[in-house]
Amino acid sequence: MIYCPLKQITNSMPINHDAVKYRINEILDCISNLKRLVSKPYTELSIDEKNSIRYYIIVMVEALTTLCIHVCREQYGYKPQSYSEAVKFLCDKLGIEPLENIFSLIKLRNLIVHRYWIIDDYRIYKNVKENFDEILLFVKLLEEKLKSENHILQS
Repeated sequence: MIYCPLKQITNSMPINHDAVKYRINEILDCISNLKRLVSKPYTELSIDEKNSIRYYIIVMVEALTTLCIHVCREQYGYKPQSYSEAVKFLCDKLGIEPLENIFSLIKLRNLIVHRYWIIDDYRIYKNVKENFDEILLFVKLLEEKLKSENHILQS
């Protein structure tokens, strides 16, 4: 994958160890809460629980993309122009194919934030019930890469 040299930054700072750990924990907490919420049948969910599902998706995507942008900028001196671009760049650095479920979640987050009145909560519920294997894989690979390159995230 070729990246525009104009997006390279030279004054990058070191990775913030605490910020990385915080964002990873935030992602894992959101996944845990989403799994808890969708453990109930859809027909038994209250409007507050449906809204909580939306909320946790937004928070999870924000945490994931904030983490990606931080790593792109500080570890690699690369300034992505979008959430998706940050994820694509890191997938390339991790040596994995871009993960479509992550891109779908980014799009869903944008839809929830900007066009919430057209959201089909049942569709969201069904998608959340599936699993988060791609996100968990991405986070695991990113942690391993950062550990090997920076010796961060180690106790």
